[in-house]
Amino acid sequence: MTKKQLVKSLGIVLGIVFVYVFASICVDIYSKQPVSFFGYSVTYVPTPSMEDTIAEKSYVLIVQVNPDDVKIGDIIVYKSKADDTKGMYIIHRIIRQEDNGYVCKGDNNIAEDTERVTDDMIYGKYVKTLPVLSTILGGQNRNIMFIIIIVVFVFIFIAQMVNIYVTFKREQQKEANKEKIDKLKKEIYLEELKKLIVEEMNENEE
Repeated sequence: MTKKQLVKSLGIVLGIVFVYVFASICVDIYSKQPVSFFGYSVTYVPTPSMEDTIAEKSYVLIVQVNPDDVKIGDIIVYKSKADDTKGMYIIHRIIRQEDNGYVCKGDNNIAEDTERVTDDMIYGKYVKTLPVLSTILGGQNRNIMFIIIIVVFVFIFIAQMVNIYVTFKREQQKEANKEKIDKLKKEIYLEELKKLIVEEMNENEE
């Protein structure tokens, strides 16, 4: 594979990756679930229910997990099915397991969650708080996070496309210069060959 073909292939791959990631972000936003990147998500915690472990208005990193991988003591993110919080994603700690599912509770709450969390409700598991991001955004609505993520990806994509274009044009120029040099060499060779033939003919006439 030539460098030109490699550059073209890289551009196609990056384009496909960008479209896939951008589409995934749009789908996550539309379905009102945390935006996921290769199994990891950043989500916003608007309440103090998990203080002092997770401060109110913090952004946290969560990882999508298989329900079999969670255990008592883990802080999980689950999609509530309760009438008053239906569709909301809640981040609470598992305190015990019962026959009908896990019992969860916020570290700062007195009462445990009323609904039992089943495997199909579990979205992911808490990894760590992102204090820098929380400070920068100042507890703003997570939609700002979505916008920032999209802008960053667009910027990265444009930068990569510009880099690929510049590299492609550079390779084109190299190929053009090589062709010119080869043509010039050929012309010089033919000119020298012509001179030799003329000299040979003159010597024969003498």
